[in-house]
Amino acid sequence: MAIPDREIRLVQITDTHLFADPSQRMRGLDTAQTLRQVVTHVRRDYADAAACLLTGDLSHDGQAGSYRLLREILGALKMPLLALPGNHDNKTLMAQMLDDRRWRYCPVFDIGPWRILNLDSVVEDAEHGCLDDAQLELTRKALDSPRRHALVCLHHPPLAIGSRWLDRIGLTNCAEFLEAVDHSGGVRGVLWGHIHQEFSERRNGVSLWGTPSTCVQFVPRVDRFAVDSRAPGYRVLDLRKDGTLGSHVERVGD
Repeated sequence: MAIPDREIRLVQITDTHLFADPSQRMRGLDTAQTLRQVVTHVRRDYADAAACLLTGDLSHDGQAGSYRLLREILGALKMPLLALPGNHDNKTLMAQMLDDRRWRYCPVFDIGPWRILNLDSVVEDAEHGCLDDAQLELTRKALDSPRRHALVCLHHPPLAIGSRWLDRIGLTNCAEFLEAVDHSGGVRGVLWGHIHQEFSERRNGVSLWGTPSTCVQFVPRVDRFAVDSRAPGYRVLDLRKDGTLGSHVERVGD
């Protein structure tokens, strides 16, 4: 894509947990309804975004009907949709149904001076994540570009976030991943889902961000699972030509 004259704006939507059966709820919440609210908010305030990053657990039940529902709801966003899987997703169905001209499954996506790398950290039939040898090799190769700044996206957090129960189901080979990030020298940000809460940290000059779910939220920094009362949300990112980037979280509804 051509280099925009202004900064590049992206939105991140994560952990939508949609069901094929419209009567199903997650902790009493209609996840399709809350996603529609998020999409309405994005269309109102960030319709000019260059792309939408979808960082996993898009389906809760892994059924084709949930991905059809996702396509229906997100079809209102007139921008490329860059998707990667989470531990609740059915990767085979997801790859089949979310890979066409506007939807991209686990792509390397170049826009202006930036490279967006979407990684698959899912371990089959497990809640925790791991980047296998192929994904680590892809990471090293994709980040070996001195002409581009990089934003790396995955589902599982690549470091401890201070919640004991979530830290047990994060990325198991964080050290290998972060070594690849450090070695590249071009990574400016790392972005993930999975944790259903806002998280922000800096490490060796790299911004590290976790993002709220579009549905149920988890209480931050607790030892055991607990549901938070905060509203559903999504993240907005601004990528600049000089390699700096800004980000903030938007909340939707009560």
